[in-house]
Amino acid sequence: MVSTVFVVFALHSLKIGTFGLGVAYAFASVGVIFGGAFSGRVAGRLDVGATLVAFRLLAAIGWLPLVLAVRGPWALASVSLGFFLVSLAIGVESPVEMSYRQAVTPDRLRGRMNATIRSMNGGMVAVGAPLVGVLADQVSYRFALWI
Repeated sequence: MVSTVFVVFALHSLKIGTFGLGVAYAFASVGVIFGGAFSGRVAGRLDVGATLVAFRLLAAIGWLPLVLAVRGPWALASVSLGFFLVSLAIGVESPVEMSYRQAVTPDRLRGRMNATIRSMNGGMVAVGAPLVGVLADQVSYRFALWI
């Protein structure tokens, strides 16, 4: 949902420009690389469950700088920080989650399990993207980002 609304919000409401948009996505890339690099160490220190909970919370909290950003000199920094935090959290959490699912799923069911999860994720994108686009057009982009 964020991906659907973010570009228009960033370009039209925050006026960060196309270069600023690229900078924000670059910060996301750095965050996910750092997250992936430290994922195993974090999971070893916290255990799987605590890692998943902590970094999913960080991902949710990480969107705050984005939705609270206002047009002005700090807009790009705020958006970049948000993308960095969310991507860092995903970079840590995603490999831990995938490893856990693979470990607890019997070999004969792994293909079905992965296909089901990917289908559900893709289905939610197909439902969520148009809905948040309509919400953004009818109410506001910031409100849609909060949702």
